Amino acid sequence: RFSIRLYVRRVFIKEFNDLIPKWMGFIKGIVDSDDMPLNISREQLQQNAILKHIKTGLVKSIFAMFQQLSQDKEKFQIFHDSFSQCLKLGIYEDHANREQIIPLLRYYSSKSGDGVASLDEYVGRMKAGQRHILYIT
Repeated sequence: RFSIRLYVRRVFIKEFNDLIPKWMGFIKGIVDSDDMPLNISREQLQQNAILKHIKTGLVKSIFAMFQQLSQDKEKFQIFHDSFSQCLKLGIYEDHANREQIIPLLRYYSSKSGDGVASLDEYVGRMKAGQRHILYIT
């Protein structure tokens, strides 16, 4: 159930599910920090500035991996098929990272055939003077 395990100097401290946004719950991993004290209490852990930096860096690293994965259309299609619902949930829940999530979404369009297209690809194909995107749900 927990997605991230925190270690300090290779000593297990706690399992976290709030080091990353909820919609990233499919991400599993380990964080090992040498900068935190081993004898940190739960209250100190919640207010620890180092942990806040770890959270920020972890989210940035995950988005960098997503961006790198999106360069390979076939691999990203497999990822998108599996986790598109999580990405869509991120649009609603994670206002701070919304602009980073949008390029990861893919949509079916009349010109993409059986494949999908990113919003940037769709906008790039729009006719000159076209200002609206029509969609059917």
